[in-house]
Amino acid sequence: MNGNIIRRGTDRLGFYHLVMVVAVAIFSYQLFAMWPHTVDDAYISLRYAENWISGGGLTWNYGGAPVEGYSNFLWVMIMASYLSLGLEGIFAAKILGGLAAIGQLPLIYAIGREVGLSKRASSFSVLLYSTIPAIAFWAVAGLATSLFTLLFLVSIYLVLRENSVYERVCASISFGLFALTRHEGMAVFLVVVGVYFLLKYRSESIKNAGIKSAQLLFFGGFIYTTYFIWRLLYYGYLFPNTVYIKGGAGTSVITHPLQFVSYLFVLLLPAAIGYYIHTKQSASRKLTFAISGVLLTTGLSGLVLGLIITPDFIAATLSSDGVLEKSTINTINYLRILSGSAGLMILGIGVSTLLSKKVAGIVNPLPMNGSNSESVILLMSLVLVWVALSMVISSSMMHAIRFFHPVVPVVSILSIVGLVSLNNIVENGPERSNLSKGVLVVLVILLINPFGVSSIPLQSESTAQLQDGSFNSPVYSHDELQSFGEGYGSLLDDGNIPLGKWLDNNTDRTDYVALGDAGAIPYYCNCRVIDLIGLNSIEAAHGDRSSQDVLNKEPKFIILTGNSKSSYQRGGLMGSIYSSETLENEYKLLFVVDHSGEKYDSFRDSEYVYWVFVSDGENVTDLRSSMNSSLSSATLVLPEGKEAQESN
Repeated sequence: MNGNIIRRGTDRLGFYHLVMVVAVAIFSYQLFAMWPHTVDDAYISLRYAENWISGGGLTWNYGGAPVEGYSNFLWVMIMASYLSLGLEGIFAAKILGGLAAIGQLPLIYAIGREVGLSKRASSFSVLLYSTIPAIAFWAVAGLATSLFTLLFLVSIYLVLRENSVYERVCASISFGLFALTRHEGMAVFLVVVGVYFLLKYRSESIKNAGIKSAQLLFFGGFIYTTYFIWRLLYYGYLFPNTVYIKGGAGTSVITHPLQFVSYLFVLLLPAAIGYYIHTKQSASRKLTFAISGVLLTTGLSGLVLGLIITPDFIAATLSSDGVLEKSTINTINYLRILSGSAGLMILGIGVSTLLSKKVAGIVNPLPMNGSNSESVILLMSLVLVWVALSMVISSSMMHAIRFFHPVVPVVSILSIVGLVSLNNIVENGPERSNLSKGVLVVLVILLINPFGVSSIPLQSESTAQLQDGSFNSPVYSHDELQSFGEGYGSLLDDGNIPLGKWLDNNTDRTDYVALGDAGAIPYYCNCRVIDLIGLNSIEAAHGDRSSQDVLNKEPKFIILTGNSKSSYQRGGLMGSIYSSETLENEYKLLFVVDHSGEKYDSFRDSEYVYWVFVSDGENVTDLRSSMNSSLSSATLVLPEGKEAQESN
């Protein structure tokens, strides 16, 4: 799928290198700034990897029944290799994630070149991607997100440049590894093969199209099919526990992808306008000014609305008591951020159009030849597939465009293709110096990026969405994500990790501990862990687990997640356990781990606590004393109510 479309003018390596250096510098800074961010779920994969290399099986509890509480097989295998070398697991995961993220930058450039962008235009797509703080935010979180994206980009690059059987085989193997990293990768792989066949069928015989498509599918399909048969025989179920536990996770399964699509629409707006103008053979100067005027007016209106229409303004204007529901506040914040970001983007496009002596395509059309048209069709189909997939896959932790991470580079490339087609400011723009062109392009890129710089002045309320867990917007500024990551990382370092190590010192491998946050705490504790959320529980995923089922296993410790240190108010399984007679009669409240204070405020705007109970017969005083000396900043609290149960 090679060809040349937007490669106009002379490529100057010096300027291209400068843009790439700036992009890498921005991205590296963001990785460094986001480094404290670690997700508790990252430790789930590490626990499976640790059990496997220790001889306990690829399962949740050492030597226990096989249970598949992970969905990232390749990542678990890589983590197991690091652990077998004696490396610290989470550090290795963060380093690998950061390196994988940096590796995405040259691939974005290479894919841009395959689509037909010049060296300078391709470097601008890298710059656009590097200004998105959410990419670095997830790269160092300890998850497989960056590796998944890297393998996706490698696979797409190989498909776009395929000229031989060898390259199709390499693309197939890369897609196979991509599918091993996350199961939805196989669905994307099949769609790519289908689109590839249809595009080949347009220019070749059905036989040739079928043979090439089969070559693309065979090795990757063989890799994934072999793995799938193994896991089906080993675990006994078609899908991992995560699918059964998280599937159909409420209305956010629909609303979050639609929110992303709304941002996607404005990000790809240059492409839409560029294509429309592209079809015109001639246009008057009046049309140029008319287009600029519409863009400027629309952009300015959106920006003003985004800045003015705040929850406080709506409450004062429409609410009789001046108070709005939390859901209403979140909706208003989402709409104002969208309006303001879109306004900045459209305003930037309008300014760049007005400054041009001509609108791209009007005087010198930039026709796409067949090869490049096929490449763009393939990339656009991937964006649509990802949006469709997001509507059937759980919305857990989908804030800050996590699930859409792999397709964001594609969007960055398509946006630059559209911007070049619309304005032609990169190659065929006004007669001005390369430096002035470059400055203009950089400014436009910063303005059209709703996931990055353009969101900064509009984020006064979105931090609260991160803190209270609503995650209503995919857009957060660098400072917000950095602050949130620091708070989350501190919570793990000060509370969960010390608690896990303390449990390890006070339990045997055969003891049970029941808890909700099944990440860092179980990883550092070699006991048997009952996951109250259910991701690592066969009973929860494939049965109707009750509180009594949990209590019948006689866990030595029970750790319930709550939002108040003074009284426990939570429904579901944890609430049922708390209100049970068994807990009342056979357990004592040992202490409450309180993650509150300024250090954690960026993570939660409300109390976030663990109520820790211990079975009768244990020495409460000694246990409290040892735990108190283990904590650094998180504090131990003994609330009223069950405090009277204290005894030795």
